[in-house]
Amino acid sequence: MYEKPILSTQSALFLDFDGTLVDLAEEPCSIQVPAFLCQLLNDINEQLSGSLAIISGRQIEVLDHFLKPLKIATAGVHGIERRCSKGLIHGVKYPKYDFLFKACIKLIEAFPSLVLEQKIMSLALHFRKAPELEKLCRDVFENAIKNKPEFTLISGKYVIEIMPNGFSKGAAILDYMKEKPFMGRTPVFIGDDLTDETGFEAVHCCNGISIKVGSGQTNAQHRFNNVAEVHKWLLLNSDFLKKKDNN
Repeated sequence: MYEKPILSTQSALFLDFDGTLVDLAEEPCSIQVPAFLCQLLNDINEQLSGSLAIISGRQIEVLDHFLKPLKIATAGVHGIERRCSKGLIHGVKYPKYDFLFKACIKLIEAFPSLVLEQKIMSLALHFRKAPELEKLCRDVFENAIKNKPEFTLISGKYVIEIMPNGFSKGAAILDYMKEKPFMGRTPVFIGDDLTDETGFEAVHCCNGISIKVGSGQTNAQHRFNNVAEVHKWLLLNSDFLKKKDNN
């Protein structure tokens, strides 16, 4: 299916990070970034005139750390913070999570294998080391926000997260599509997780292309088996776009 590149010089490329550009790890800080990835992303970003963006659940500063010295358009924390192609970062006021910390601390003290990730405007609880604790983690988070409609709970691969209502990866992609240099281009989004489904829906609304990484039910139009296939596809497309530039 992917022997021929599908990107054109009029594409806008949106990429999830964990599980799409890098393989998942037991803890968020343990992921390994391939040595070639930053240069490859930089090349494609230039070939698309700045129309490449990372769309992730991680904070922008964390993504910048893993991808340094690369700094491109990036939506962090599921779009709660968003850096445009010019480098300006849009964000919202910090919500207060004091009510949730108490419940999380007790849970982590009882189950040290759980990992709490405090982001700029959300809290994520990772249970990759103990998948049997998923229901318990979910029950604790659901009870914590039962009477707080301003918050929502989202699920990912071995993680649940509480964040303010009204944000999603799909909404972030649509915001980019209203701005230059993304405006008027055909969006392509690659993601692997449940939280990426809103991104697939967003590019469908713009007559774009959606690609799911890995197994599982999805609304995406196409599928890669793993991260290695994503890297191969990116390399093929970079070579293809380079030839277009030289013609």
